[in-house]
Amino acid sequence: MVATPGTLSTQFEIASEGDFTQGYHGLFVQDDWRVNDKLTVNGGVRFEINGGMSESQNRNLGPFDFTSASPVEAQARAAYALNPIPEVSPAAFAVKGGLTFADGPANETVTKVLPRVAGSYLIDERTVVRAGVGLFSYDYFFENINQAGYSQATPVLVTNDQGLTFTGATLSNPLPSGGLIQPVGSALGLSSQLGQALGTQYYSERESPYYTRWEASVQRDLGQGWVLGLTYLGSRGRKLPVVQAINGVPTQYLSTQRTRDAANNTFLTAPVANPFAGLLPGSGMNGATTPRSNLLKAYPHFAAISIERYEGSDSYNAGTIQLQKRFRNGNSLSTQYTRSSLHDKLNYLNPSDGILEDRISPNDRPDRFSIGSVVRLPFGKDERWGSNWGALTDAILGGWQVSTTYQYQSGAPLTWGNVYYNESCGSPLNLKSNIGEKVSGGIAGLDVPAWDLSCFYFSDSLVQSGGAVNPALQRADQRIALVNNLRYFPSTLPDVRTDDIHLLDIGLSKNFVLPRNMRLQFRLEAINALNYTVLWAPNVTPSAANFGMITTDRNSPRDFQLGLRFTF
Repeated sequence: MVATPGTLSTQFEIASEGDFTQGYHGLFVQDDWRVNDKLTVNGGVRFEINGGMSESQNRNLGPFDFTSASPVEAQARAAYALNPIPEVSPAAFAVKGGLTFADGPANETVTKVLPRVAGSYLIDERTVVRAGVGLFSYDYFFENINQAGYSQATPVLVTNDQGLTFTGATLSNPLPSGGLIQPVGSALGLSSQLGQALGTQYYSERESPYYTRWEASVQRDLGQGWVLGLTYLGSRGRKLPVVQAINGVPTQYLSTQRTRDAANNTFLTAPVANPFAGLLPGSGMNGATTPRSNLLKAYPHFAAISIERYEGSDSYNAGTIQLQKRFRNGNSLSTQYTRSSLHDKLNYLNPSDGILEDRISPNDRPDRFSIGSVVRLPFGKDERWGSNWGALTDAILGGWQVSTTYQYQSGAPLTWGNVYYNESCGSPLNLKSNIGEKVSGGIAGLDVPAWDLSCFYFSDSLVQSGGAVNPALQRADQRIALVNNLRYFPSTLPDVRTDDIHLLDIGLSKNFVLPRNMRLQFRLEAINALNYTVLWAPNVTPSAANFGMITTDRNSPRDFQLGLRFTF
């Protein structure tokens, strides 16, 4: 890893062993009740017991301790009282919290009861209605493994001047300054990882997410092999996991300006006396001074901390129309169109507010259409041409069939960072894109951005050269480089998306009948037969030269594959 310009370092790591166990038990009971010739009801319930994860020797972190005094609290408070900042009184300055280590299962056992019921009703000989509703869930398996303390990295500085000279580390002597740093396990207790950025922390009372899903459909036989189906599907998720940063600058100290607030940023980053000087060795928070913002945080003796909460939710609604046709000669046609909407509350736009953003989901795909067919070629025995062919000719040329599948799907909303947007342009939710071949960057004559870029920049004299707007100056304009501010720009926009998907697959196959009921199937397939390029996401960083441009694709080129299948 590169620490500073000209400095190159690496590390050797002693990784801890782990013997993790997590138990799961499930029981499902259901029954069908035929009420009469037209109505059938199905009821069921699933019982689940999801045990907590444990390591055989407790070599894993436990839940974060939010309340206990840190071992460095007394010294830090005494030092702070000598040089306090006006924003936090010495009496209010606290150094609470720290890492704990597992003593048994890392999280509690969760027991779930998941009922569901469904039914079907035959309106007439050609029409059937089906409906159902149920409670569903998913489980966490081995997701909170964190062996901090039991694994240990030893940093090695290789060079300070881009390789002009080296510090003495060689292949024969990779650790000239000493041996490997040995892991200490849980010996440091609450002193573990002080001054460091911590990964996502978990509560011992880890909750399971629940989905209530319901579906209603009607299917009609139109005659002559045609079948029409209409379906509505709904889903509501709750207690979904979300990750919240909990050690940032409190809301009251963040700027409410829509542009970079230089004065507030200077205030927050100004160096002040560090009460942790000498108390956090090996970290970047051990010097004589520290930025003022560090002392405003809830846990000033750590860098970034995130916690997994179970407050998320989502909402999905979809309507589908499906049409199928089966022909007497074995040919078939199937087509389906789905219109859907997916919203979620799984993101904190401003983590310090503790309020989840209500947004269009990054996984939303409002339109999906597919059509597939299987066509037997009219050559060979019992076909229009070749019915008088000999056995060898028929075996080679007869009985072939072609299958095709075409898929269309809407692109997904792009995910944005904290960017400047001119208020005079209205809400960014009204921003629209036109993504396709003509917005791909780097192609001569086609360098057209995916959306209107003007609202992301200033156009005044500060970003002009010779009276004309200079794009390079616009991108480098510090007024749009937001930091330490309340965020207003949404993380997703409903009409700014990745490229739509258009894919056509074609297959050619034949079944060879062999003696003793054996069969051999030959298959040739062209995946993405038209060699269509699905363009990937445009750049969403206004300071980048290719902002709004597409420079990569997301799918594979045309791919041919051969297959043989032998059954007996």
